Amino acid sequence: AIVAEGLEARLANYARLATRLRTGLCELGLPPVMSDADSAPVLTTAWVPEGTTSTEIVEFLIREHGIQITHGFGALRDRVIRIGHMGSVVDEELIDALLAGLRDFLSRQ
Repeated sequence: AIVAEGLEARLANYARLATRLRTGLCELGLPPVMSDADSAPVLTTAWVPEGTTSTEIVEFLIREHGIQITHGFGALRDRVIRIGHMGSVVDEELIDALLAGLRDFLSRQ
């Protein structure tokens, strides 16, 4: 798939999807932990709101929306969520579905 698409096009797509996701996260009040310049275009880590944990979000998304993301590591385990967004199957529709799932979680808090 990458050969047919071309590496430059694939990398540009990753950057576009990362921007879409990170913009949506900020609009939901879940700002990325790192700046775009310091982040890989295939993984986003975002802060979770006070009063909730990343485990609650991860479990909700799987249970209610069939979407798998994960929590942080170590001291940040329950303070951040990590979202991978690479591969040929990730597109705008999946990013938007994740953002809708997060919006649903936040609306129930």
